Amino acid sequence: MAGSIRMRLADVCFVHWPVDPGEVAAHVPGEETVDTYDGRAWLSVLGMCVRPRFLPYQGAYAQVNVRTYVAGDRPAVHFLDAVADQWLAAQGARTLLGFPARYGSVSVERDGERVDVRCETLGERGFEAALVPTGRFDHAEEGSLADWLVERYRFVRDDGSVGDVSHPPWRLQQATGQVTETELLADLPDPAGDPVFHYSPGVLVKT
Repeated sequence: MAGSIRMRLADVCFVHWPVDPGEVAAHVPGEETVDTYDGRAWLSVLGMCVRPRFLPYQGAYAQVNVRTYVAGDRPAVHFLDAVADQWLAAQGARTLLGFPARYGSVSVERDGERVDVRCETLGERGFEAALVPTGRFDHAEEGSLADWLVERYRFVRDDGSVGDVSHPPWRLQQATGQVTETELLADLPDPAGDPVFHYSPGVLVKT
């Protein structure tokens, strides 16, 4: 399937939390090892606008992904949840990519410098955050926490199988932010520290 799906991700808002590695271990496939940075595991929520390039009749939509990190020869991410505001997009992510995707209400909207991310599932589990990008765009410094969090080109599915993604390195801005709703994460480990925020104008992704 490599190279068969292309999509433009835009206005990508990253919210990352450190968590206890032992607590997140139960949420990754059985044979996978939780990856850590300076002894801490991480959960990330990504809010983004998606513009598909592989289905000409499918319009742009907003999506929120929840993920953690697994170790290996090629470190990967593991998707814990994904909510798209287009039913077809959610079904496609489940069928074509094996993501735990579902349909819900999602918006990623800019208000001046601020970008607001809102998500609510049909079961009324929500997530809300507001980010204000600061500083200049740059690629993450190799070996930095930002590099560790975003520069990953493999994902592990619930059944342990893997998929690869291809895209240019992320152009990132640090950001200030505020999270006002985290019910979407209610079944996941509690944060072990303050959130870290990043913003990117986006990339073209191929899977």
